[in-house]
Amino acid sequence: MELGMRVAWGKIRYGKEKESLALFQDAVTYYGKKMADGKVTYFEPFFFLTGDRTVENGFFLIKGPLAEIFAILDEDYYKELNTKALVLIDHFKVDLLAVGEEIEKELKRFEKTALAYAK
Repeated sequence: MELGMRVAWGKIRYGKEKESLALFQDAVTYYGKKMADGKVTYFEPFFFLTGDRTVENGFFLIKGPLAEIFAILDEDYYKELNTKALVLIDHFKVDLLAVGEEIEKELKRFEKTALAYAK
């Protein structure tokens, strides 16, 4: 089973621009190495060009086997990156996502539940 992870961030805190850029590069290197090592199957950063960029300025999408994503969540370096992000940027958050075959399973769960309540 594959799992997705979305790491999102908002506005950089004033005076923390240099540190935030270094953090971004560290995170790109970290997730890029996970992909190069075959631990994750997909990694890509995204930046918004429109919208309320104080709330959400960009995000990383990461996809990989459930066990590997959970292993990342337990790594000290991952936790250090997240702690730095909490200090340097606003609206930092991490979401776990259903991807691939899990989408169909989620839809079937919803359908089953929706039909049960529709009676």
